[in-house]
Amino acid sequence: MKVGTDAVLLGAWIKPENFKTILDIGTGSGLIALMMAQRTNAQIEAIDIDLDSIQEASNNFMISPWSDNLFAIHSSLFDHLIQSKKKYDLVLSNPPYFSNSLKSPSDRKNLSKHTSTLSHKDLISGVKKLISPEGTFALIIPFDQMSSFINLALMEGLYCNTKLIIYPTPDKQANRIIMEFRLNRDIHLKEEKLTIRDEFGIFTEQYKILTKNFYLDL
Repeated sequence: MKVGTDAVLLGAWIKPENFKTILDIGTGSGLIALMMAQRTNAQIEAIDIDLDSIQEASNNFMISPWSDNLFAIHSSLFDHLIQSKKKYDLVLSNPPYFSNSLKSPSDRKNLSKHTSTLSHKDLISGVKKLISPEGTFALIIPFDQMSSFINLALMEGLYCNTKLIIYPTPDKQANRIIMEFRLNRDIHLKEEKLTIRDEFGIFTEQYKILTKNFYLDL
């Protein structure tokens, strides 16, 4: 599976240094989990419902310098809730986001892109059971899904305390948002903005600074 900008942004923006246990939901090729392993000594579990993805992630983990801390698990979120007794300091997800669009002939693309395989409500409910009392849940979703996701999270007692609003270029509307949720509400909502490319289609300095530790050519 190709390296996507969404996953890179989520993996680069989250600061995992103080976390001891991390769960990556819908890991795909394992990119986000690997980015976490690069900056922490945490034990990182990566789950995915797609067997091919887990095999790919497992291979990537094994050839990385951090293989001792990375575990690829073939499981849905629902099954993981039943099988795992752990609580996680950090739960991450780059979840499916298409809900009313035509599906691809590729089953793998459908699993990774369509919310019919993991609805926002089910994701939030599962995360609520998995995070530790002081834990953090972070994800990246389309900007136009922000309000509905925050409202669903509130119903489960998860509060959005930090946002990164993402613009593809200076002249376009925001199209993605990264949000951090906790079980405790922070009265001071932190909000940042990031533009990926400038008016000439070149990566902005802001994007380069954020992601330079993960690209070979920045």
